[in-house]
Amino acid sequence: MKTHTAKLKLQIGRQHGAALIMSLVILVILTLLGIAAMNTANLQLLMTGNAQYQTVALSRAEQVIQEAEAVVDAMVAGGAPPAITDGYHNITAGNDPEVNLSNFSWPDNKTGSSAVANSKYIIEYSGGKSLPPTTFKFINGKPIAGDNVYVFRITARTLATRGAVRLVQSIYVTIDSPI
Repeated sequence: MKTHTAKLKLQIGRQHGAALIMSLVILVILTLLGIAAMNTANLQLLMTGNAQYQTVALSRAEQVIQEAEAVVDAMVAGGAPPAITDGYHNITAGNDPEVNLSNFSWPDNKTGSSAVANSKYIIEYSGGKSLPPTTFKFINGKPIAGDNVYVFRITARTLATRGAVRLVQSIYVTIDSPI
């Protein structure tokens, strides 16, 4: 019996804490995986928030486009064209060139202010354009009187939280002359 007890003590003495070292290595690996998962979740949360801010900015810009289109409708219905300080640019007049958006300063006085916060618009009147002879002369189911349509380019810019910026353009065509 003495031999059996001696062998058991010999086997226990040879391990020297190998199980402890292996469990610590596994714990370190699990900790690193947990930290990586938290960082990934935080990044996904930031990306989702930014996508939401961009969507809000786009919605606001579309609302500003509708406001500017209402200004054009009022002008075509017999109202006077807005002053240049209200964001109206008559390109056909020759003294007001087409707006170059790549170096345009939005906060200046050549933009129209919107009811939507941090939003501005520009209305550019390009004049009358002749339709080709083969074009169907209908807009919204109504025949066009004559061969001309009058073209406006409307650009809206909206700033939302966290620096989200949206720039939306619309080509607005009327059958009645604004002048």
